[in-house]
Amino acid sequence: RAIPNGNTNADILFLNKMPTDYEIGNMCSLCDRNGAFLSLILSKMNVPRDAIYCTDMIKCNEQLNEDSFNQCISNYIVKEIEYVAPKVIICNGLSVLKTCIRANVITDLSSEVTYGKIYNAKTASGKSVKIAAIYDLDTVLQKSGQEYERCKTELWSQILSAFKASVEG
Repeated sequence: RAIPNGNTNADILFLNKMPTDYEIGNMCSLCDRNGAFLSLILSKMNVPRDAIYCTDMIKCNEQLNEDSFNQCISNYIVKEIEYVAPKVIICNGLSVLKTCIRANVITDLSSEVTYGKIYNAKTASGKSVKIAAIYDLDTVLQKSGQEYERCKTELWSQILSAFKASVEG
């Protein structure tokens, strides 16, 4: 397993879909090239990496059917979000946010969500939280030229909006 890292009292929880083999081997969430890219973005914003909490939604690394997938999520990520109690959850990709909605990790939110918008929602335990989906870091890193620059600029804006939402209360 990849072990979550960062500040357990953070206002921002960064939620990745699942760890890569590299992250599992190093037992660390977001310690691969996506994590390095996130760290670079945060440093450019003058935000230390340990000011956020990084974790993976899917922690079970065996082949999952729908029932075991839902069990894995309810056994781990729901409790982890409750423990950290962030003000804002940043989902690494729209699929992560939509899975949170389908699996009732997040409630009071339609599945008609888009990138970069900050939504008011509730956690499975009923606590209010703001949540947003940013462009998937890996997808942005696969772009090149003007497309990379455009995606990187939009990603910057999406992350900045999430941080602003954490201080606006």
